[in-house]
Amino acid sequence: MLAETRSASLPLAGIELDSVPGLVDALNGLTASFDRDLVVEAKTAFDLRCYEKHIQAHIRDFPLNLRDIPPLKKDDRRDLVWQFIAIIFLAHAGTIDIWQEGQEIMVMKHEANRKGQDISGELEESDGIEGSVGGIEAG
Repeated sequence: MLAETRSASLPLAGIELDSVPGLVDALNGLTASFDRDLVVEAKTAFDLRCYEKHIQAHIRDFPLNLRDIPPLKKDDRRDLVWQFIAIIFLAHAGTIDIWQEGQEIMVMKHEANRKGQDISGELEESDGIEGSVGGIEAG
């Protein structure tokens, strides 16, 4: 019954680029200067997963300046931009913490992703209670 109560499809007129004076020229001006080789190179050169792994291998439990992470590519400026993009994704995923101090971008492992979490390997040492929980031994 619900499907029968729906209205008919709304017919839409085709797009008329000439309806806005100068629109076609403006669109052509935006795209005419693109070098197709540059666009293809940019798409194939950036590997987000590679940059994420590289950053994770270099960050520590203490603050580190983004510029102190060694570059992966020869072009230091482009590499720094790609590292910044990767740290944004890592921060969004909750893997690292980032913040700005003046003109510097600082990175650090997110507390939940640090090894050990300041908890020793022995449960008795971490909570002060000896033996199994509730006195029940695993069998």
